[in-house]
Amino acid sequence: MARKKETQIETDINNGESKPKTKRGSKASAKAAGRKRGRPKKITDEAIMKDADVYLQECQQRFLKADNQLMLMESIPQVVVFANRQNLTRQALYVRADKNPELFDTIKKITEAKEVMLEKGALVGVFNSSMAIFSLKQVGWKDKIETENELKSEITISFGDEMDEDSY
Repeated sequence: MARKKETQIETDINNGESKPKTKRGSKASAKAAGRKRGRPKKITDEAIMKDADVYLQECQQRFLKADNQLMLMESIPQVVVFANRQNLTRQALYVRADKNPELFDTIKKITEAKEVMLEKGALVGVFNSSMAIFSLKQVGWKDKIETENELKSEITISFGDEMDEDSY
């Protein structure tokens, strides 16, 4: 038996023209839909580092333009928000940073910018102090209560009358 060609002719109702019908998922259907076929391009570590600088500048600009508490909170740089901006998970970003010390430094810069903005904002009363403390704990701050205990005591032990050396 001879195989039939899988391409069928479909008539376009509006124009009355015939055009070949393509299989779904084929290169031709992707091209016809205006999509590129294949895996999306990978973003490079260099591009991530450049975008980190842009992200930090945008956060600073949003902070200066903020006129309510929500806008202020959204202006604080966060690693997870930056990772999502790169179409990565936070964990995937950290895995890449483990392999590239410069990328690790870039992530550290985002974390430190968050720390500085939260600390200054809490000190001048721009941010709710409880929320600022909670967020600062996420970047390594700790509540540490130091207590100093002084124990001064004298212990005297006596066994009744003193014994002479001859009484042994």
